[in-house]
Amino acid sequence: MRVFLLSLFITLFFAGCNSSVTPPAKEQISTCPEWINNPNLGGVTGSVGSSGPHFKGPAYQRKLAISRALDELAMQKGVEINLVAKREETSSDDNVHTTSNVQTEQRVKNSNVTAHIEATYIDPKTKELFVWMVLN
Repeated sequence: MRVFLLSLFITLFFAGCNSSVTPPAKEQISTCPEWINNPNLGGVTGSVGSSGPHFKGPAYQRKLAISRALDELAMQKGVEINLVAKREETSSDDNVHTTSNVQTEQRVKNSNVTAHIEATYIDPKTKELFVWMVLN
């Protein structure tokens, strides 16, 4: 009986070593749009702003990404933009009071910058928002 069990163990051991294991399928690489790495795609002057998930929600995430893209476009055109936005919320029992104060300072060197959002993309894995802005 011992000989039988020993030979069975050796047979199973070598059979396990000889079997070929198929490697697991590679995780599919996220295919992001080409404009993320090449904002001047197609000969346009553009920039990409991005923002990870914001603790105040998607509207703030979008605002931050747009702000970063506009800052980049302004730097390309020699415009300095200084934006200060303050928002205060107070609440008591049933009342909520919100005040907003936005101050924008722009220094322009013989240039006018107008842009529009050409495309947006949200990375499904990281939930990072990318905004592609192009000069008009």
